[in-house]
Amino acid sequence: MTQNTTVPVSGEGQTRIIDVITSHLTTARYEDISTADIELAKWRVLDVLGCAFGGAAIDGNLELLDLYRTWGGAPQATVLGHGGKLPVHHAALLNTMMVRSNDFEVMTFWHNGIRQPAHNSASTVPTALALAEAHGHSGRDMLTALILGDDLAGRVALSSDWTFYLGPDGLGTLVPWGTTAVAGRLLGLTPTQLRHAFGLMVNTMAGTVQDYWDGTHAIKYVQGTASHTGIFTSELAKRGWTGLIDPLFAEYGYYKVFAQGCKDPEILTDRLGQHFFGEVVFKPYPSGLPTHVPIDCALVLHHEHGVRAEDVEEMIIQLTPHNLKNYYAKPYEIREWPHGDAAFSFQYTACTALLHGAMSIEHFTEDMIRAAPINELIAKSRIEALPPEHTSGSQVTVRLKDGRELAVWRPHAKGDEADPMTEDDILAKYFHQVEVSRAIELEQAKRLVDVVLRLDELDDLSPITELAAR
Repeated sequence: MTQNTTVPVSGEGQTRIIDVITSHLTTARYEDISTADIELAKWRVLDVLGCAFGGAAIDGNLELLDLYRTWGGAPQATVLGHGGKLPVHHAALLNTMMVRSNDFEVMTFWHNGIRQPAHNSASTVPTALALAEAHGHSGRDMLTALILGDDLAGRVALSSDWTFYLGPDGLGTLVPWGTTAVAGRLLGLTPTQLRHAFGLMVNTMAGTVQDYWDGTHAIKYVQGTASHTGIFTSELAKRGWTGLIDPLFAEYGYYKVFAQGCKDPEILTDRLGQHFFGEVVFKPYPSGLPTHVPIDCALVLHHEHGVRAEDVEEMIIQLTPHNLKNYYAKPYEIREWPHGDAAFSFQYTACTALLHGAMSIEHFTEDMIRAAPINELIAKSRIEALPPEHTSGSQVTVRLKDGRELAVWRPHAKGDEADPMTEDDILAKYFHQVEVSRAIELEQAKRLVDVVLRLDELDDLSPITELAAR
């Protein structure tokens, strides 16, 4: 584990990295952020809003909304899709859970050709929206806070030495860095107060990747608590609460307790204020990212080779050794939360793509998941290692009843850096979710696109919040 906890500051000897970060987060200006970073952030906001609409009525969310309305509280921030207002920390948590419900939102940081999986925007965008609405901030204020929060989360993720199970899908150990930075900025914390907010936040870290193995609602719950935590700890710090002196590098701080060390502390401050990390992989399918390559293979079999489920004798989903150990490869079964079992399954998602020639949010209703055709095809499917000639990607092979065998291999999926989603693709995804969910009217959705892409021109967030709910 790297123990370098300081960076040199000219004329002043040594200072803590956390102090450099909090000073930057509280003083950075919108004018110093590039146009490209601002535009990308707007598209992240739009993508997340679409996912909130798509997930608005997914089971678990309506029950939580009912609980929050029963509890009551100050009407501070809008519930996306549903309308009405809740206390800001409740609205941020619920909106975040709706966004994550279909596992469809933009994700993943890139650094020097290295992919760093992360589920950051699902929390930082709803946190920024809720706080900006509650406190009357402008669109520029919101974008500045969002970009700064996303950037910090990316830096912490890329510098951490954790395994997959502690990191990107642990959620509760990474995402709160982004949401606390967003909240601290929008609440106007001083550098010292923000350091305390991070110090309090580290004490709330939790979450386990076991949620994915078990297919439980807790997958989206821990995404939501990251939003709640960022707001709550920042509010406490603003009122004088204190936290860890050095939440990053203390003997029992983040890196030691939650990250297995810091592999590259320079990432935390390298080009700080000049380069901004933000998630860049816009997902074309509402399921875990590793499932996307088999989905693409199955879609090629359906559309280009004319394969139909009733013609299949056997379907083989072939994976890299890494993915064979992934929870997506666990034997498919329908348990207490069918949606969770289906969305995080290579078998369900690839078989759905072959059966329907599509794979989107309408394929995750309980009726669809339990339907005979998909379960009959899944029963004919199995998972095995890729042929030795392929060391990456995935291959789907079908053996047909007429004796033919067809195989499609893909090195990467649609949405990957080699084949990114276009703006038209992102818009189509957004409108499809609106049409399927009916969370808002289509005309509202069209006007909302225009408003979000002009977010930097808004004096306050009311043009967005008024359109983002019935």
